[in-house]
Order: sequence, then structure tokens, then C-alpha cells
Amino acid sequence: SFSLGQRKALLFTLWFQAEYGRGDLDATMEAINKAIDQPGIEPNEWLEKRAQVRIERARRRASATSRDSFYRELDEAVRDLRLALKNTRSTTEAARIERLVAQSYALKTSLLKSEVELSPNGIRALDSIQEVTKISKFDPEVLSHYFLAVKDIATLALSKFVGRPNGEIRDGLE
Repeated sequence: SFSLGQRKALLFTLWFQAEYGRGDLDATMEAINKAIDQPGIEPNEWLEKRAQVRIERARRRASATSRDSFYRELDEAVRDLRLALKNTRSTTEAARIERLVAQSYALKTSLLKSEVELSPNGIRALDSIQEVTKISKFDPEVLSHYFLAVKDIATLALSKFVGRPNGEIRDGLE
């Protein structure tokens, strides 16, 4: 229908549901991006859906091999949610979006913690968590998540490695 010129909101809703239901996240992203690009269609709903799909792709990638793409997808999801938050008109919608942002940070932090546990080089996870602050500098909620994550990761890393570090591990801790 889209290739034949159909641009009604219902088309994008049905397209999204069909592709998401099949589990084809790349095709789902295509439907969402086309909806966002359409004039006259409210982008907030679609930004939230795009964040939802990005988080799902991040989860799939976290269980696979690519940690960098996991972090990239989560960061993009948070950017979409922040953009939706700027355009929101209701406090209920804003609270829902903020909860989604917090859940995204929690997911990222949990993977960073597991990297510290799994790898002697896991202290590098502290560098990755700094990406969170680039999304929204000086936002108290973002900084709160950042500091809690750094505290948890540093505590875990120190408890695992202090007393035994040598070489590169010791340099990383210092």
C-alpha cells in the first residue's frame, strides 16, 4: 500500500503490527521511520515505538556477540525517548517516557556490571557508562543514573580485583 501512495496513519499502524508480530525488527524500523517522515502524523507515538524496537534489538544483540551495537541501540532508544519527551503535552505521558528512559539505563547498567564480572578488563565498562551523560548533560535524572551506575560498577570491580591486580588490570584500577 505504501508503494502505491497510501499515507494514512492506519497503514503505518498495521504495517508496524504486522512486522513486529513477525519479529522482523529491521522491517519494523522501516515502517516506523516512514511514519515519522510523514507530514501530518504525530511523531511522539512513533518515536516511542522506535525506542521500543531499538531496545528489543539491543536485547537480542546483548545475547549475541556485539556489545558495542547493544550500547549504540540503547543510546539511540534513549535519544528517541528524549525527543518524544520534549514534544509531550501531558504529565502522564511524560512520566511514562521517563520510566522507559530509566528502564533503558537500568538495562545498560546491568550489562556493564556483567562485563566487570566476566572480564578482567571489565573496568573499561566505566568508560562506556560515560556515554549516558552525553545524551542529556546536567539533567539531574541522567546524572543520578550515571553516578549510581559508576558506584555499582566501581564497587564490583574493586571487590573483584583489589588484592590481586597486576599489569594492565592494576593500571586500569589506578
